[in-house]
Amino acid sequence: MIKAKAYKGQVVHLFGSINEYVGELDTKPHKNGPGWYRILNPCVVFQQSDPQKGILTNVLMALTGPGNAYKKYVDIRIPDDFVIEIRTVNKSGNMYEFYKKEIDRVVANRIIIPDGSNVVPLQ
Repeated sequence: MIKAKAYKGQVVHLFGSINEYVGELDTKPHKNGPGWYRILNPCVVFQQSDPQKGILTNVLMALTGPGNAYKKYVDIRIPDDFVIEIRTVNKSGNMYEFYKKEIDRVVANRIIIPDGSNVVPLQ
C-alpha cells in the first residue's frame, strides 16, 4: 500500500507496470477502495527510437487527447503484492521542466478528416 500523503505537493514518476506515468499522486482515499490511486495531470512516459542516430529517447506525453477528450487524471490499481517504483521528480530538473511544458501545452480542439473534396490527386 502506497502512503500517498508522503507525496503531497510532489510530482512523481511511477514505473514498473504496463504504463509509466509522471504526475501528481492524489492524497485523498480513492473511491474504488484500497489499492486504487489517482494520478492528477498525468503524462505517459514511453521510449521513441531514432534508428538514424541509434538512440532511444524518453518522451513525456500528456493524456489530453484531441479536444480535451480525457479528464486530467488517470486511475490505476496497484495490488499489494505488486512491485512498483515511485521516484519524486526534482522540481529544478529537466524532467519537471518538460512535464510542466507538456501539461500546459495547448492541445488541438478539432479533428478534421479529409474527404474527396479537399484532396488533390498527385500528377
